[in-house]
Formats: sequence, C-alpha cells, structure tokens
Amino acid sequence: APYCAGVYRQLAARRADLPASAHLALERMAREDWLGSYAGLEGIADVLARMGRRARQPNPLAGAEVEFVADPAGFAQDFADWLPDARRFVAEWLDGRGRIGPVGGA
Repeated sequence: APYCAGVYRQLAARRADLPASAHLALERMAREDWLGSYAGLEGIADVLARMGRRARQPNPLAGAEVEFVADPAGFAQDFADWLPDARRFVAEWLDGRGRIGPVGGA
C-alpha cells in the first residue's frame, strides 16, 4: 500500500535519529510489511499473539482480536479520541528536540 511504503521511507530517512537497537527490527518491518498486515484481522491476531509471547508477565493478548470483532465501532471511536493526543505529543516531543514543528495530516 502506498501509505505503508511512505511510512517505511520516512523511517529509513530518519534511521540515524532512532536507537541502533531498533534498526534491524525496522528493516524487517519494512521487508515483511508489518503495517500492511495490520489491515486485516489475521494480521492483528498474529501481532497480538507475538506480543503476548514476548511479554514478561502472563497476559491476555493472544486471542484478543475477538474483543475488536465484538465492538469495532467502539475501537474506532477510541482511536479517533486518542489520535489528536498522540499527534500533539509527537509535535511537542519534536519541538523539544529542536526538530521540525507541528505534525499534521490525516
């Protein structure tokens, strides 16, 4: 998808700004198109299961996609409520580091 390719390009362009420990994971993320896989329920289920296995404490992440299926509109609203705060946080963080100002976009 063009959007995902753009995100991967931006990450690659800012590689030097990211911790060295993240470089291999980000390369793998682009190569395997992790972002694109999140567009479907199967991809979301896979990432939740992988996150659940990596967590240090027992957790209910594996299988949690059924929560999404039960209330997709509620998740969509939660995301819509969260996104402006996330954008504001990133803009403030970037400003604090002397970087490019406010983050915009859809």
